[in-house]
Amino acid sequence: MPSEDTKQTLSRSAFGMGVGAGVGFVVNGPVGAGVGALLGAGLAAISEPGPAHGELTSERAEVYEKALASDDAKAVLRTAEAFDTEGLHVHAEMLRRRARVLQLSPDEKKRRETEFLASLASDKPVAIRQRAVWFREQGQLYAANALAQHAEDVQALADGKVDAAMMERFERKAELTDAATPLVERARVALTRSSETLGQAAQPAPETNPV
Repeated sequence: MPSEDTKQTLSRSAFGMGVGAGVGFVVNGPVGAGVGALLGAGLAAISEPGPAHGELTSERAEVYEKALASDDAKAVLRTAEAFDTEGLHVHAEMLRRRARVLQLSPDEKKRRETEFLASLASDKPVAIRQRAVWFREQGQLYAANALAQHAEDVQALADGKVDAAMMERFERKAELTDAATPLVERARVALTRSSETLGQAAQPAPETNPV
């Protein structure tokens, strides 16, 4: 599985790069120009002498993350084979899944984008988490982490716990799909109520006259 740092990076990228990245970026992953060439040069770092078999060194982790960002399916598969040889089988499998995503037909990519957007407009945390797991199993980590974050957001919304950062995420979702607009309105109301409650709590208590 990806490291916690990698998960956080992917999650931030999913909603932190702005809508200009487009839903295709979020669902299918980034298009890393020239990353295939970098992977070719980095394969030596995977099998270089010194690290123990199965050890994820910083050099290997760097190659792994570059592979996840690659748009070169053949380079990703070569990297997966190298990771397998070095005993990093879980990482190798994730890379093979990434390669399969790159080889999807345009129609299948569009179908998955549609499914992703439908989940992004949902307010059902359990169903959203299930779709996040499915996308992760397919190797589509950007979509998986975006939906995992969305599940947390809608759960917080249901609990009335909305902050400014969450409000910004809801607004970005609505820019990706109009179907998420009702969630934005609900979040805006919840945020206003939360602010009013905090304001009232901050007011000093009225003075009382001594008996």
